Amino acid sequence: MSRLFNFLIACPRSSLLVVLIATLVISLGTLRLKIDFSPEQVYVGADNAVAFCEAHKKLFRFEDSIVLILLESTDGRSLIREDCLNWMSRLAAAAETLDGVREVTSIVTLERPRVSLDGNTHVTWSPFLAPDYYGNEDYVARRLERVPLLNDTLVSQDRQLMMTLVDLDPDDRTITRATARVRSIEHTLAGLPLPDGTMTSMSGVPAIRVDVIDSILRDQMQMVPVCSALFLLVSLLMFRSFSVTMLSLFSALSTVALTMGFMGWLNVTFSVMSNMIPALLLIVAAANNVHVLSRFQVEVRQSGRDLESCARSTMHEMSRTCFLTLATSGIGFGSLLIARAELLQSLALQAAGGMICCYAALMLILPQTLVLCGPALARRSGTRQPQLTRRLLSVIGPNSRTVASDNRPPIVRSETDSSANGADCAEGAGSAHHKRASAGHADRADQSSTDRPATSRLDGMWRTFGAVISRNSAAIVTLHLLLAAWTLWSCRNIAINSYMLETYDGDHPTIQTVRKMDQRMSGLISLEVQLRAETRERLFDEDLAAALSRLREILPQDDRITFYRDYIEFLSVFDHGRTLVSDPAEAAKSLQRVQLALRQLDNQDVTSAFLADGQPAARVMMRIRDVGSAGMKDLIRKVSMHLNQELPEDIAFSVTGDAYLHAICMDAFVRDLFYSLIAASGVIFLLITLLFRSLKIGLIASVPNMFPLIMTLGYMHLRGYELTAGNVIVFAISLGIAVDDTIHFLARYRDERKRTSAREAIQATLFSSGRAIVLTSVLVVSGLSVLIFSDFVPTRRFAELTAITMCSALPGDVILLPALLALFDGRRPGSAACTDGERAAS
Repeated sequence: MSRLFNFLIACPRSSLLVVLIATLVISLGTLRLKIDFSPEQVYVGADNAVAFCEAHKKLFRFEDSIVLILLESTDGRSLIREDCLNWMSRLAAAAETLDGVREVTSIVTLERPRVSLDGNTHVTWSPFLAPDYYGNEDYVARRLERVPLLNDTLVSQDRQLMMTLVDLDPDDRTITRATARVRSIEHTLAGLPLPDGTMTSMSGVPAIRVDVIDSILRDQMQMVPVCSALFLLVSLLMFRSFSVTMLSLFSALSTVALTMGFMGWLNVTFSVMSNMIPALLLIVAAANNVHVLSRFQVEVRQSGRDLESCARSTMHEMSRTCFLTLATSGIGFGSLLIARAELLQSLALQAAGGMICCYAALMLILPQTLVLCGPALARRSGTRQPQLTRRLLSVIGPNSRTVASDNRPPIVRSETDSSANGADCAEGAGSAHHKRASAGHADRADQSSTDRPATSRLDGMWRTFGAVISRNSAAIVTLHLLLAAWTLWSCRNIAINSYMLETYDGDHPTIQTVRKMDQRMSGLISLEVQLRAETRERLFDEDLAAALSRLREILPQDDRITFYRDYIEFLSVFDHGRTLVSDPAEAAKSLQRVQLALRQLDNQDVTSAFLADGQPAARVMMRIRDVGSAGMKDLIRKVSMHLNQELPEDIAFSVTGDAYLHAICMDAFVRDLFYSLIAASGVIFLLITLLFRSLKIGLIASVPNMFPLIMTLGYMHLRGYELTAGNVIVFAISLGIAVDDTIHFLARYRDERKRTSAREAIQATLFSSGRAIVLTSVLVVSGLSVLIFSDFVPTRRFAELTAITMCSALPGDVILLPALLALFDGRRPGSAACTDGERAAS
């Protein structure tokens, strides 16, 4: 690193040009970036349940590949009229010609089976609605009334909503194919003039996936520029230098460009969880920029050396500190690898890689920034560099090299402190040497105060603040611990409940369409039951038909179930509904006739949606409301209980479907996030302990980093938020971000503590690092505010809760942490102070 910094500082402009070119080349990988989202990314991990659900869909009907096109009346008129039916017919004809479309289903494409029992049972087919009768609304209404099974599936009961199902090839569900097919359907819809008083909308898993990707792209096009502009404004207000601001922004944007570029070149998939990464990386890089630039200002102000020397010294010190802070942030993200969900594992790798890119960008750009913008930073720090150097040399004398290299902030000791510290060093160089060194510091403080009256006032404020904390450390720690304990007690009953459709707000068009389907059609969220018998013929027996009839009366009574259909209801269309009669014996006879008719079918795919082809398995289909994972688990228990009570003992069943996967996987998802948080906390604690070589410091650092997480939990309780997957992920990520300021404080405190008492070290650390901690906290919170404009509820919730965490971390770092150090770090100053005194005396 020394050679690297020396080269960058010696050739600032040419090295910046090389870094710029390399960044541009790598960022070209962004053009190859793959963006995707699918439920499977969340559910991967519960392998047995996911595998069974996948097999179930392939066995019956793969509804994840169906696009739903809704035609809705906007003027209150019925849609079963000629212009609407002709429009649906044209839509079906156009959609059937599209690439990847297997089948189009609507009331105008349906064919009705007719079973003949004249010797050899056979089935004939005829159109459900003859095109010649589209203009006869009474005829269409009668036909629909004779087949009540169509209600809530293809047409609503009020006849003001009709649906067309476009079945896409399920063997190729890549996002590239899905996007192309959804776009072609949209293009087809755009080319069909709508009937008067109607509107269309699209839903289904393929359409929602494409809509999510479109929202991700819109978010990035909006948030990154706005976040950059916000950082530009904050940086200008802090440093009041255009050149400093632009180079700082360059290093922050380089972090994003490198991360996204590498993701593209490595074929990494950018998901809905990745949506927060660019803005988050921009904020983290900007915060570390502020710490480095602020440290450089302190170095210039205190040492009196030339700008290049100060730049080298600053980069050597801050390279270690930034490495530690970014490593802990990476650990916070990397802990998500413990989770089994592919979505979280991908986020962990992407964010951890982003931290590496952030460190590289900082180390390759900030050294030149310090040199090129050194005069502006020195002026902003209140130091007139040439005059300060000459005055220090004249005051301190020929031994100024050693004394000037002391990077401590100016400390004016009282007589009591001076004599006490002199006694501490009596074993080394003697109190006289220490007094001369103290006098030198006092002279420098007096001289610098002549040049920096504003800085002296700021110095006094931080020192007074530090003195108050030191005097009241026990009360401060006690108050924080009591507040944390009360918050945890208040939140003891907070619920864990994740919703399937929490991606968007309720007023988003996608959610409005889903709710429309829940209220007026069959719904979208599936809860399925697979029935298995020893033989296919067993599925047509009287006792099983009677059991399913009882279940048909019981289960739909639950208002969480919006739609219910079993295979016997489906087969009733072959025998004019006789299979649904209340008399079990008559129903069984009808089923036997249907069974004979099914053997004559030329195409077994006609019944494959509810009866497995070649296997003794049948399907019960339910659609439910999005009641959250807790409500779904309760409903699954209820359904399983009734199935156990009603089904014959030899009939096996398995509950599956998207709702089932969500219920079991999201609970595991949330538990994995808690385990990730525990793992991240342990690793960060261990890392701090090892790097500071002190178990005490590691324990002290853990308290102010747990405090903001507890406060965030309390805020969630006050806001009425539940522990959803999107909310819980905040804790693991925020821990890695919040600990950064703690590390910056401890790193500076360690250096100060080697030379002086805990009280003076706290005051000096607050003076040199307190301003940067406050500014970076403001920068992070203001940067996260950009995410409030995201289309995604989890992204906005992440911004809100992370901002609360950072606001809680600020008092933890500048109040609670100093109080803990004053209370528990009572050791004497290290030998470094004595050694410095000896060298100064010599």
